[in-house]
Amino acid sequence: MIVLARNKLSIRRSKRLFLLSFVALLVLYVGHLSRGRLSRQSSEMIIQTLHKRLKDKDLATIQDYSACTDYFRQLSLHDKQWSIRGFGDEKTSFTSRKHIIDSVRHLRIFSQCFIHKSAPYGDLDIEKIEKKLFPLFTGDLPVFQRWDGLVVEGFPGQNEVLGSEGTASKIHRASQWSFWRHLKESMYGRGIVISLGENGVSDVKRLLKVLKATGNKLPIQLVHKGDLTKAAMQDIIKVGRGDFNLEIERQFQSIGNPQDIWFVNAERTLTSSSSHLFQRFSNKWIASLFNSFEEMILMDCDAVPFLEPELFLNATEYKETGAFFFKDRLIDECLKKKDLKFYQKLFPLENEYSLFGLLHPLDAVNQRMFFEFGHKHIMESGVVVLKRGDHLPGLLISTCLQLWKETSEPFYGDKEFFWLGQSISGNDGYRFNAHPAGALGVLNQDADENLEYICSTQPAHFSRNLQLLWLNGGARKCKIPSWNMDFSKHKFLRQKYDSAEKLKDFYESPINVNGAIIPPRSELSILQKINGVRSGFQKCTRLGCAGYTWCAYNQRLDGKGKTIHFHQSEVDNIKFIISVWNAD
Repeated sequence: MIVLARNKLSIRRSKRLFLLSFVALLVLYVGHLSRGRLSRQSSEMIIQTLHKRLKDKDLATIQDYSACTDYFRQLSLHDKQWSIRGFGDEKTSFTSRKHIIDSVRHLRIFSQCFIHKSAPYGDLDIEKIEKKLFPLFTGDLPVFQRWDGLVVEGFPGQNEVLGSEGTASKIHRASQWSFWRHLKESMYGRGIVISLGENGVSDVKRLLKVLKATGNKLPIQLVHKGDLTKAAMQDIIKVGRGDFNLEIERQFQSIGNPQDIWFVNAERTLTSSSSHLFQRFSNKWIASLFNSFEEMILMDCDAVPFLEPELFLNATEYKETGAFFFKDRLIDECLKKKDLKFYQKLFPLENEYSLFGLLHPLDAVNQRMFFEFGHKHIMESGVVVLKRGDHLPGLLISTCLQLWKETSEPFYGDKEFFWLGQSISGNDGYRFNAHPAGALGVLNQDADENLEYICSTQPAHFSRNLQLLWLNGGARKCKIPSWNMDFSKHKFLRQKYDSAEKLKDFYESPINVNGAIIPPRSELSILQKINGVRSGFQKCTRLGCAGYTWCAYNQRLDGKGKTIHFHQSEVDNIKFIISVWNAD
């Protein structure tokens, strides 16, 4: 009986201890939620208060930028421990999306005031604020190494390109300028930027050959995080600087045009705790931020240009805005409504536009496609043409959008954040090319359905007058080594090819081209799709390449899509570039 009583007493004590612990945790959690709500309410309240104070003035003529300093002063007075949402694979909470909305507002106002404009800091500790906003970065610049061994610690300018000694490794803070403002002022010239890791060396060597063949004269910066070996660099230099022979129809053609290659080691720009966050697609943001060019043509290492890249900088869209983007395939894949509502909340409050001189987005067509219809694929980012100084705030916000799980998970890769980041930053200075991406290859006809179609793995991009500009994904039938998996998975491939080895030979063969199709957006119902009606872009899994094969269908009579029949001179030039890319 005594033992039983003791056990009951012990159980009661355990329950009481558990209850007290639970109540304590609940109080802490409620306090956290209250503090989070109050902090985010205060952000909007600061905007409202500032706007009310200045409502009787002509906001367009205000030159003292008092709203800039007052915003961060009031933010710190309300919460000295304010911070932006953490990055990486942190667990999301009930308030994490609200925290991101708040964080984006801090980033936008800081960037507009102290990077895009030259607002005075007053009594603000700008370095402390910058550390709160950009905890991923150290405040150091990368190390630039030219193909001939010249090392420049900092951004190379005109003198460094001509061969003088390097500059300082760290931006001088004596003037107390923002690091990012200094970085903006240090940008110089125009060139090609490629994000590169060890696994991209093979593709970048092929791209260098194509750049030589197109007559490229722009310098090239290959940005890495210290993970590129000396052997790989020497291999790249050999290809980029040396001549190579190309056999075309049993005749050899020598291609010279040595490229001005720079390796950019951005390892020290990242804090030790943030380096692991930048993998795969995310590496492109490091390349976007830490190259030295004022005018940047950012390329994926498996992009294939069919003309001299400098011509991108002559495009009307670029000259008008300083940002030239390319549309993706018109694929019928949509975002969830709750995600669309969340992205909409990341845009500036109406009062922010007038207080800080932000511009309302003018890209009405793509905004409507995204927010009204929910189309998931707006942009294709294998080539991005950007005047960085005017678009740096958007690039910084884009980087954060890529690294927050809440904003990145609804998308695949980096592509949508280039235009979204600019719009969210309050910058309307970007334009898309006239045509969406199409399919490049051999034209097929189906007389029964009165349609034309092409099946391919690469999206191809065209000028306003339908000249082929570039394609993404290399210039082979399939760049993914998935022949064994595809052969065992798809009956169609087993019937067409005798073995996985023969399928491999097909995948690794150059693409054949005599035309292209830019299909309209498919308007098929679910029943039509089930019944096999063909329209627009449709994924054709049975054709292999790990599911990356898409077929573009164009009805001849409806006039909504475009079928391009290349002239022989165009076919010859396209085949030449494809041969260069595939040359060993």
